[in-house]
Amino acid sequence: MGQPTLTQYPRLAALVVGVLVVLSTLRTITTIVPNTDIITVCLALLGALPIVLIAAAATITHQRPTADRRARQNCTIAPLEKLPPPTPSSISRLALVVLRCQPILAAVLLIAKIVQLGFSG
Repeated sequence: MGQPTLTQYPRLAALVVGVLVVLSTLRTITTIVPNTDIITVCLALLGALPIVLIAAAATITHQRPTADRRARQNCTIAPLEKLPPPTPSSISRLALVVLRCQPILAAVLLIAKIVQLGFSG
């Protein structure tokens, strides 16, 4: 049996990704608007994170079936080429949308800041 990976713990993975998104958003906001009160922004972002994680956890309805040790040791899977592509769940689609929108928002804010500096200088 190999070492456990982060994909075996989806809630922990969601927390890690959520914290990284919060930190990235905080860095973007403080770069674009340097006079921002960092404590207020940090508290707002970290306050939103548990709400998002609780909402995500509430949508997860399936549990992994428990198997006995013998069944797990004798388990084999087909080669990767023969496996069908995974069907994305609604929560994974939502997570991907959030992860795609965050850099887009950062880019838009950066362009707005460049334009603002261009007209003020």
